[in-house]
Amino acid sequence: MKTPAIVFFGPTVGEFGYPPFLKESKIMETKEKLSCRPCSRDGRGKCSNPDKLRCLTSITPEMVLSIIPELNNQNSEKLNGK
Repeated sequence: MKTPAIVFFGPTVGEFGYPPFLKESKIMETKEKLSCRPCSRDGRGKCSNPDKLRCLTSITPEMVLSIIPELNNQNSEKLNGK
């Protein structure tokens, strides 16, 4: 479909070889420094953090909403041939 997406990295990181398919996609990941992250190569396994899945729960709705306009602009430009 070649549509940019919002990609969530919680337990793993893009440097492990799982980048988004499109460079225009946006990566959402915690801004917190978590000693348990990355917990594994592919994010499988049990969470060892006492604050379970902090790597995901620290990504707020506001963080996600803040990048939607940028993705919409990119998609509009593609549709309009810019």
